[in-house]
Amino acid sequence: MLIWDQDWTPQGYSYTYMTQLTTNFRNEYAIVNEDKVRLHYVIGGKGPALLLIPGWPQTAYTWHKILPALAKHFTCIAVDPRGLGDSNRPLTGYDTDNVAKDLHELMQSLGHRRYKVVGHDVGMWIAYPLAANYPKEIERVVLSEAGIPGLDPLRSWHFAFNQLLDLPEALVAGKERIYLEWLFNSFAYRATDIAIEEYINAYSKPGAMRAGFAYYRAIPQSIEQNKKHALTALKMPVLTVGGQYARGLSLKDMLEPVAINVSASIVPGAGHYPQEEAPDALLKVLLPFLTEKRGA
Repeated sequence: MLIWDQDWTPQGYSYTYMTQLTTNFRNEYAIVNEDKVRLHYVIGGKGPALLLIPGWPQTAYTWHKILPALAKHFTCIAVDPRGLGDSNRPLTGYDTDNVAKDLHELMQSLGHRRYKVVGHDVGMWIAYPLAANYPKEIERVVLSEAGIPGLDPLRSWHFAFNQLLDLPEALVAGKERIYLEWLFNSFAYRATDIAIEEYINAYSKPGAMRAGFAYYRAIPQSIEQNKKHALTALKMPVLTVGGQYARGLSLKDMLEPVAINVSASIVPGAGHYPQEEAPDALLKVLLPFLTEKRGA
């Protein structure tokens, strides 16, 4: 029997603003996977499908600065993966193969048999097995600002802290602002450009930090999955994106052994969060890659 956080209800905590980006954007929910997880997503625009996967501790709101421009070219689906944002928070199922299955079923339910993917941070962890497990569906993939478990050393101390059982929740409860502000201020180049209050609001809700930590606790399982994925190179075009003051071009070295067609770009003026710190510069990187027909 699946056990859920009993306090969860859809709050729509930030999405009234997102739906004002354009009248074509709307909030939706979908039930996916065997455990019937309820995913929140924002959808809008016209054209081929583009799935945008945020990292932690952010939500689908992290794309709000670039969605209007992307929606001129694509039907954009900005999703909250399980446990994040306004999706519900099952107690299990946070290994990245399983979360990728969630998103595969979401896109299938929306009628998208072929689509492109952008994943940032933990969203990049999810985007890699999504491309590996469903190569006939993923036309192109953008991987931004993270090391993939099993392919890259996990460098920061907070990975080990977040993996500890129960202790992070106990220490952070009621102090979510302190921990989250530390993360954003440490990894951003311009933290004032990030919607920090939005994410503090999202992850101060009961059970929300526990769900975020669950991605880190599932890292050993995700590592074993990715070691198997690495045996078959990705064939679709892959773009790695690094902030000038964060990962830079280093992600290309990680992806080249596991993908045939890899290119890399640096986003000037950005730290770990280019979609919020330097949205215009990021769009100059994304749009040529995502709209190119050759090799799709």
